[in-house]
Amino acid sequence: MKKIFSMLLIMFLSTTVFSQGRTIGTLLLDPENHPATPGYKLMYMHSQPNVYLIDNWGEVVNVWRDTLLFPGNAAFLTEDGKLFKTASRGRNANPNFQAGGSGDFLQIRDWDNTLLWNYEYSNESVRMHHDMRPMPNGNALILAFESISRDSAIALGRDTTILGNVLWMEHIIEVEPVGLDSGNIVWEWHAIDHLIQDHDSTKANYGVVADHPGKININYDMNANPDWVHANAIDYNPHLDQILISAPGMGEVWIIDHSNTSAATADSAGDLMYRWGNPAAYNRGTPNDTKLFWQHDAHWVRDNAPDSGKIMIFNNRYGGNYSAIVLIDPPKNADSTYVLAVDSTFLPVDFDSMWTATNPTDFFSSFISGSQQLSNGNLLVCKGAAGEVFEVNANNDTLWMWINPIANGNVLMQGDTVPVNPNNGRSTNLLFRAHHYHPDFAGFVNRDLSPIGTIERTRPINIVINEFVASTDSCCQDQAGESEDFIELMNIGNNRAVLSALFFSDDKEEPTKHRIGIRNRGMGANGFIGPMRPVLWADKDLDQGLNHLDFKLDADGEFIGAYQVSSYWDNDPRLLVLDSLTFAGQESDISYGRYPDGSNTWQYMMPSPGSFNSSAAEFSLLEPTDNTQITINENNVDTGAITFSWEDSWNFTDDEIVYHLQVFSAAIGDHDLDTTGTSALVSYEEIIELMEENNVTTAYIDWTVYALNGADTLEADNAPFSLIVNGENALNTLSEKLIPVQYALHQNYPNPFNPITTLRYDLPDNGMVTIAIYDMLGKKVSTIVNESQDAGYKSIVWNATNDYGHSVSAGIYIYQITTKGFVQTKKMILLK
Repeated sequence: MKKIFSMLLIMFLSTTVFSQGRTIGTLLLDPENHPATPGYKLMYMHSQPNVYLIDNWGEVVNVWRDTLLFPGNAAFLTEDGKLFKTASRGRNANPNFQAGGSGDFLQIRDWDNTLLWNYEYSNESVRMHHDMRPMPNGNALILAFESISRDSAIALGRDTTILGNVLWMEHIIEVEPVGLDSGNIVWEWHAIDHLIQDHDSTKANYGVVADHPGKININYDMNANPDWVHANAIDYNPHLDQILISAPGMGEVWIIDHSNTSAATADSAGDLMYRWGNPAAYNRGTPNDTKLFWQHDAHWVRDNAPDSGKIMIFNNRYGGNYSAIVLIDPPKNADSTYVLAVDSTFLPVDFDSMWTATNPTDFFSSFISGSQQLSNGNLLVCKGAAGEVFEVNANNDTLWMWINPIANGNVLMQGDTVPVNPNNGRSTNLLFRAHHYHPDFAGFVNRDLSPIGTIERTRPINIVINEFVASTDSCCQDQAGESEDFIELMNIGNNRAVLSALFFSDDKEEPTKHRIGIRNRGMGANGFIGPMRPVLWADKDLDQGLNHLDFKLDADGEFIGAYQVSSYWDNDPRLLVLDSLTFAGQESDISYGRYPDGSNTWQYMMPSPGSFNSSAAEFSLLEPTDNTQITINENNVDTGAITFSWEDSWNFTDDEIVYHLQVFSAAIGDHDLDTTGTSALVSYEEIIELMEENNVTTAYIDWTVYALNGADTLEADNAPFSLIVNGENALNTLSEKLIPVQYALHQNYPNPFNPITTLRYDLPDNGMVTIAIYDMLGKKVSTIVNESQDAGYKSIVWNATNDYGHSVSAGIYIYQITTKGFVQTKKMILLK
């Protein structure tokens, strides 16, 4: 791999680019390898008035805009393409009902957002809340509060210790739209008609709670909250003509019969047909029998799904600190009544099935939220407290993930972190529920579903095509080891950039030819910038990863374009052109790129996918080969030499190339030279002189060569090489031939040492020589020389032992030479 030294090269795997940098909108989508279920999602976010229909990429395909009202909280599409949505003036707009989920209006809008019906159901005595359901006949079921006074509640047997000034009762109305803002209530059910209590025997509804499972115990409550049932979901089953209610204040789901008249419903025919989740609510169990914990979104699984007819529930606080999505399958008798167990509780005994995260505490939403089983059996999950929606399959693989980009009513910019409410620690991008609609949904017939940009605002990026190869024989291997065409990108802007969801094309008339998938959410280090050069392989091998494109480049010349999707809120066209070019015919294994990187100047060059562009061609070191060992002796010291050689580099600009040879050695120092040739000769004599000067007999050397063409510095692709030079024989011969002019004792080398060091000394005359070593107290440790020697340059090695061959301890030692009246002393340090 070539090395660029004009700046530090930061290496990275190109695939990591696709898993970084996105914080909101779609965070996971791999259409080729792990496809999500095709279709569209209806989103109605908190703290803002608009309803959005988005595709899996997070792009808006339709929006129903409002100006003043807020969710109240539900929205649904009908098969004739209309939108039913609740709307609210705000949680506290009605002073008599100030509670989460409060609503004021039910609206019907057509596909083009024309307001067809605006029905208000909010006054001093009633207020709609949380949920509603369109019915097949065009009517709508509305879930609502009705307020009764303290005296009325006492008359119904309410325990005064859990009673404030008022008590809210649940009721449901079926409304037939009339005109623009009127409606006929054609059916209704009131919980107040179906109460029981065992607290006050003087009241008409006094009885044994356990003997009347169809009645609602008015005193099953732990506090004086007027919203004691807090129903938060309703559903209608046209096959059964029954209504399902989620009552988290009771820890239950209820089913009531819709087939009776309102008058009959006010009597025992309107009692609960079925209840499940907490038998203690009707005194047929204990708290240990509870199955549902502050649940939401109870509904019958639709006809086109594998578990059609079963009831799905988002069990928010099932594990205390984690949530679960559960299915129950209530068994029925032959007369369609619901089966009781031998202990007179409603069946089933337990969940039919349950889904939670592999690590359960990774999945927790303590309030709101919902789920939906899709036609293929996958789950669409709305983790509402985090504003997160995702799809999982039967293998628990997450196939799609989207984060609500609207926080506190404000549209965020891609890359922003969702703010947290400092008062309660909750995320500010809450989402009550999400609904998936398949592409063949009847309401989409003859509708324009063209994407028009993301909800989140677009963060400007400045990506350019930096280099490409349109024909390969042997160069440019992808992660599969295949030689392929490539497109290299560069971020020349100041904002970190991600490739996720960008479009690339080789056809100007089809700019959306290939879209990069999105793999996982942004986690800290966002995108790429600076020296990073992500590479896209134009090979049509989409199964090899997200950085493979669904087209090949034409060696005869064609078009390349890169595009970014804009935000729905921007005034720009949907597609913003990041960069485009049209190129002529290309030669094999030669790239065309910007030089210098990111500039407006293009030229042919050697391919360098993922690295800096260079006008110099790669080259290799030749001789001496790596790990060569060279011995310099008395026979070759005068005539021998090391010849450093390397291949010739070249460039497309015909600039002269200068080669810079660098030699690194701790023993003889670092040295360099420049040449325009492809070799450099260093004589053995020069090397021996360096070794003699540095008092070493062996030198370990690393060497490399750089090619310089005026702008780039390119190192040999196989550098560095190493070699070992042994010059002991030549140095000994040299010492014998030379006679010093004066006596001398030199500093030992190395110093400090452990445990071997060399002592050098000079003798201008023949004579008796003694060299002794002493400790710092003056005690002799060892005599290492005591003999007559000829004149010359001499050396002796001491191995840190005494005269008895025992190792001496670490410390400072004195060594002294005595010869013919000459005495000299020096210090040395032994380390251990």
